[in-house]
Amino acid sequence: MFLKLKASKTLFKAALLLAVAGVLAYLIGAATVASRLPQEFARARQSVSAVSRQIVDLTALTSDRLAKVNLSDLNGETANARALIADARASNAAAYSKAFELTQHLQALAQSLPKVSSMKKQRDAAEAISIELSLVSEFILYTQKVDAFLDALDEAVRTNTDGARAAAADALRGVNEKVIAINALNDSFRRAIGIFDAAEE
Repeated sequence: MFLKLKASKTLFKAALLLAVAGVLAYLIGAATVASRLPQEFARARQSVSAVSRQIVDLTALTSDRLAKVNLSDLNGETANARALIADARASNAAAYSKAFELTQHLQALAQSLPKVSSMKKQRDAAEAISIELSLVSEFILYTQKVDAFLDALDEAVRTNTDGARAAAADALRGVNEKVIAINALNDSFRRAIGIFDAAEE
C-alpha cells in the first residue's frame, strides 16, 4: 500500500504510551511504465499514488505530534501535551478522510482495468487492487482505534492516574492489533503489485 506501520512502545515508567506510526512509503504508482498502459489506467494509478502520499504524510505528522506529547508529559507540561493531542487528533482525522478518498480512486482504477489489453495483467492488477481495498479498510479502522487511544491518552495526561494510564495502555493494544493486520496486508500488496509491474519491465 502506502505505508508500513510499527507497533507502539511504552516509553517510560509512568506508563504514558506513545503511539508510533512509522511510515515507509510504497506508492502504488512507484513502478509504473506508463507508455505500456492505457492513459486512463495510468492517470487513475497516479491519483492513487498522490493520495497515498498524503496519507503517509498525515500519519507521520500524527506520529511526530505524539512524540512531542510524550516529551511534554515527561516535563509536566500538561496544557501543551493536551494541545498536541488535539493536533494529533486533527491529523489523524484528516488521514481518515483521505482514506475514503483513496477508496474512490481505487474504484476508478478498477473500472479502468478493461482498457488494459492483457488479460493476465488485468487479473494481476485486480488482485493488487482487491488487497489494497482491504488494506484501506483496515487503515480506516486503524484511524478509529488511534482516535480512541487519543481520547484515553488525553484523560491520562489530564488526570495522571494509574487507572487512566492503564486505559490508555489498553486502547493502544487495539491500535497495535490493527498495525499487525495492516502490515500483513501491506506485504501481500507488495507481492501482488510486484507481479503486475514485473511484466512491464
